[in-house]
Amino acid sequence: MHEISVKSGDGPLVRRRSDHVFFVGSAIAIFATAVLAFSFALKKTDLSSQLAASSWVKIHMVAFSSWILLFFTQTVLVASRRTDLHRRLGVAGACLAAVMIGVTIYITLEAIRQGNAVLKMPAFEAFIFYTVPHVDIILFTILVAAALLMRGKPEIHKRLMLLTTVALLDAVADRLPIIWRAGRGAHFVVQDMFVVAGIANDLVSRGRISPAYIWGGLLILVCPPGAVLLYQHFIPAEWGMMLNFKP
Repeated sequence: MHEISVKSGDGPLVRRRSDHVFFVGSAIAIFATAVLAFSFALKKTDLSSQLAASSWVKIHMVAFSSWILLFFTQTVLVASRRTDLHRRLGVAGACLAAVMIGVTIYITLEAIRQGNAVLKMPAFEAFIFYTVPHVDIILFTILVAAALLMRGKPEIHKRLMLLTTVALLDAVADRLPIIWRAGRGAHFVVQDMFVVAGIANDLVSRGRISPAYIWGGLLILVCPPGAVLLYQHFIPAEWGMMLNFKP
């Protein structure tokens, strides 16, 4: 993979400090976004009734909330130079990622089972219908796998872990009060802002864009809105209404 470069004169110490500030700041911003979004959703939407009705929804929310808290903890540990604890906690992070992926697969299979009992659809439309609502976890799976493979290259690893967490903000940002009122596609801007901020930090502190942002960032910028466009083009609105299902 290649990097995009511009001239920069910052030394290693300055770059390291810049990264610490940026990644801890990003983790705080992501955590605050999640708290605000779900606080609003619990008061203004049917999220509380969904939590009460399904144990799997509770597990899903706990697991995803734990990931965001874990990401914050890991960035603080690195900034505090406690890389020994960071590596140990990383094992728990890999296990948590597996749980999140497994729970989503189960929920998807259950949705397919329930959907088949109500509605028959062609194979291609069925694929879009059941995968688009989970494009965030698909990106999460791709990015977290890449991050784990790149754990021996810290500069790429930590950027991929940031993007992994940003990928989960699809459903989170959609619940923000102002974004929620702006329309279905407005929440993608929140994800894109984190990607753009990472690119800007690289350019300022290093004078080049990490390949993690080039490829991982491109996936986040293109895939979620592209998936929704596919859904809207191929899936009749009444199907989603029949099954109370939407991307």
